[in-house]
Amino acid sequence: MPLIKCPDCGKSISLYCGKCPYCGRPIPHDVGTAYESAPDRDQPASKINRKKGSVLLIIAFIITFLYVVYSIWYWGGGGSTATNTWEQAGEGIAAAMVMPHLAATFIAGILNFVAMINGNRNLTLACAVLYAVSIFLFPVYFMFTAIQTLLAFIAFARKQ
Repeated sequence: MPLIKCPDCGKSISLYCGKCPYCGRPIPHDVGTAYESAPDRDQPASKINRKKGSVLLIIAFIITFLYVVYSIWYWGGGGSTATNTWEQAGEGIAAAMVMPHLAATFIAGILNFVAMINGNRNLTLACAVLYAVSIFLFPVYFMFTAIQTLLAFIAFARKQ
């Protein structure tokens, strides 16, 4: 329950009470926004937690961006060592198997970026779930999205 100081008596009272229980001064319902935006008041804990969640999302986005860039290079043929058609066919099959994982990771990265920009808690949860889904789509590559999954879920928990 957020507390404010009564302008008359200076005692701590609930932000949501209709009047001060000590001196009886009426407290308007929109006083909370005035008190929260006042320059001399410290930031509420929820804003601090949102900033911490944003830092986690930034870290998750950077890791995802690097992973997607590397994957485009590697699966696009930059890491190819095939010398005959059978090896090329094998690489093609491997690329087809990993593509759902990469697509889910790419979409999670986009949601991560949008959640990072606008601070939407629901988008943070959606990106965390999509990172987890990408792990289940190709479990062999869990280590490439496990950190982002944990960071996104922690960022979601801190955004209240």
